[in-house]
Amino acid sequence: MATLANVSLDVQTNGQGSAEITVKGAMKLTTEDVGKTYFFSIALRASDPPGDAPPFDPIGDEVLHTFMFGEPPFQQAHKKIVVTQAGTIAFTEKRPVRVNKLNEDKGNGWRK
Repeated sequence: MATLANVSLDVQTNGQGSAEITVKGAMKLTTEDVGKTYFFSIALRASDPPGDAPPFDPIGDEVLHTFMFGEPPFQQAHKKIVVTQAGTIAFTEKRPVRVNKLNEDKGNGWRK
């Protein structure tokens, strides 16, 4: 069964209203995975622990940004991975994101 390992997230702001988001990790594949197709996707989600969300915080705003794969106009929100052999596939995905998209509680500011 495919598993993800050593996943990390790095956010580097440039002071100009945008950030570079880097997600790194590895997809570990076994012989059971050979012949299967997986759809790899990355979505940045907000966390509203108890006491964090203001009363006007709408339900369902937790997806802040979804990484797109491919070239426009054919981009998709996933990458198709056809497994031909067992092993480990390392991944590093970087995307620029506007800092204001990283704030699910509008008006309360964003902090890294």
